Amino acid sequence: MKMFKFFGLLLAFAVAFTACNDDDDNGGPEEPLVEDGVYLVAPGSAADVAKSAGKFVQASNENDMDTDRPSLMEIYMPIEGGTTFTIYEVAGATKTTYGSADITAVDKTADGENSDQPASDFWRGTLSADAAALTIAESGMYHIFLDKATMKVGYAKAEWGAIGSAWPDGWGSSTAFTEGAFDKEMMTWTISDVVVKASDWKFRYSNAWKAFLDYETETSPSKNGVAVNTNFGGTLDNLEAGASNIVTDEGGMYDMTLTWELGSGYSAVATRTGDLPLTDWSAVAWDAVGTAVSLDNPNAADDESGWNWGNVLVADNSGLPTKNGDVYTYTWAGMVIEKEYDDPSDDPDQGAQAASFKLRVKDGAGIDVGYDKLDVDASSTKVVDAGNNLSVSEKGTFTITLTIDAGNEDAVTVVITE
Repeated sequence: MKMFKFFGLLLAFAVAFTACNDDDDNGGPEEPLVEDGVYLVAPGSAADVAKSAGKFVQASNENDMDTDRPSLMEIYMPIEGGTTFTIYEVAGATKTTYGSADITAVDKTADGENSDQPASDFWRGTLSADAAALTIAESGMYHIFLDKATMKVGYAKAEWGAIGSAWPDGWGSSTAFTEGAFDKEMMTWTISDVVVKASDWKFRYSNAWKAFLDYETETSPSKNGVAVNTNFGGTLDNLEAGASNIVTDEGGMYDMTLTWELGSGYSAVATRTGDLPLTDWSAVAWDAVGTAVSLDNPNAADDESGWNWGNVLVADNSGLPTKNGDVYTYTWAGMVIEKEYDDPSDDPDQGAQAASFKLRVKDGAGIDVGYDKLDVDASSTKVVDAGNNLSVSEKGTFTITLTIDAGNEDAVTVVITE
C-alpha cells in the first residue's frame, strides 16, 4: 500500500511540473524584473528593455546653483540612428510608457532661449502616456533628461570637447575631440598631440554649458527655470556633471581619451607626451575692457565685442608687446580707471555702481585675466578685487603692465601702479 502511495505522489509531481513548463512556453519570454523608477527603453541601445542599465539617475538644476531636484533625472546612452526610444516608469504595480506628441528641435538663437545650450541636435517636448516614441536620427551618444514634476523631456547628441584656460582656445570655445566607432557598451573620444597648459578646464559637449527643459518653473524664491548640466568637472577618474574645474598641474603636449562604459559612466585618461612649445606673443594684441575703463582716456571706445561690457582701451603700441628673451610685456601708460559708473538700463534710483575691468586678448578672443594674476605687493593699494575683476577704491590715473613668460608656460603677471 505504501508503494502505491509513493508512485502516486511521483505521478502527481510529474504532471504538475509538465504543466508549469507548458505555461512558461505559452507565455513567451519573461519580462525583466525591475525596481521602482524611471527607465530608458531604446531598442537601438544596450537598454533595449526596461533594466538597470537604462535607469535614470537624479540630476541637479544647473539654473539654480546646481541644487538637487528630485524630479529631475538624466541618463547618457549610445543609441543607433533610425531607431526610437520611450520612457518607462515603474511605480509598484503601475507601469507606464511615455512618449511625446510635441517634441521639437531647439534653436538656441531664438527669442527667449539661452545661448549656452547645444547649437544643434537638441530636442525638447512634453512627456505623455502612450504618446509617440521619440526618434533618433543619427547614431551616437545621447544625453536624455526629464522632469517628472513638469513632465518635460529633452535630449541632445553629445559630441565632446574641452574648454578652459588650459586649452588652445581658452574659455572662448571648446576644443573638439574625435569620436570613436559607435558601440552600445563603450564609447570613446580622443585627442592627440594637443597643447594643454598648467591651468583649469572642463569637458563639455556640443559647445554648451547647459540644456533647459523650461524657463517658467519656480525652483526657489525669485528663481525660475530648470536646466541640466552639459559639462563635467572634478577629476579625470571621478568626473561629475557641473562639478568644479579640472586642474592640469603640469603643462605640456598631451594625448587624452574620454571614455563612457555601460554601468560605469565617464572617465578620462591624459598622457603627457612632451614639453610645451614656446608661444610667440609678438603679433597678439591685448586690450582692457569693462565699466572701469574711463572715457577720459583719449583712445577709449564702447566695447562692441561679444562681451558688450563698458568701454575698451587697447594697450600701448597698438596693443602689441615688447619682447625681452621669452618675456613679453604689454603696457597701458597713464590709463584713467573709474571707481563707479552709471548704468542707464538699470533703475535710475539705484545710483552709481562699482566699476571693474579685465585685461584680455583683443576683442575677447579666448584669453582674459583678472585680479588673480595681480602682483599685489608690487601694485597700488587702491587696486581691489571685484569678484576676480580688477577695480579701484578711488578714481585715478594708473600704469598697467602685463607680462607673459613664454618660457614658464605663459605665466601671466599684472602690476598696476599710480
